[in-house]
Amino acid sequence: MKIKFFLSALAVLSVISATSCKKGPGDGGQTSITGKVFVERYIGNYHDSINDHWATEQDVYIIYGNDISYGNRTRTGPDGLFEFRYLRAGNYTVYVYSDSTGVLKKSLSKNVDIPDKGIFDCGTFTIKKIN
Repeated sequence: MKIKFFLSALAVLSVISATSCKKGPGDGGQTSITGKVFVERYIGNYHDSINDHWATEQDVYIIYGNDISYGNRTRTGPDGLFEFRYLRAGNYTVYVYSDSTGVLKKSLSKNVDIPDKGIFDCGTFTIKKIN
């Protein structure tokens, strides 16, 4: 009886430990997501563009899998480039904020599905800034 109970308990623990080792999206892997942010600057409305340039020190956010809030934040460099490093395989949402009419900001997002290690480019975000 004790041996049967022990073997059952061992089988349950093996299943639990095997499923708990699988990690979902997030930090701790060998993958990177890169991209760029470009700024279109306007005066008071969206009709007169005054200065277009790569975004410097722009906040960029990443959501891991189905999380409800961002898991990490980075900033763009002088050339508008950003990178999230050391990610595991999984699904991610990368987003930035753009000015919109009124006082509200608009989020621009891209979904990135990472199957394996490597560097994945999510392209360029074009945001608007209103002076």
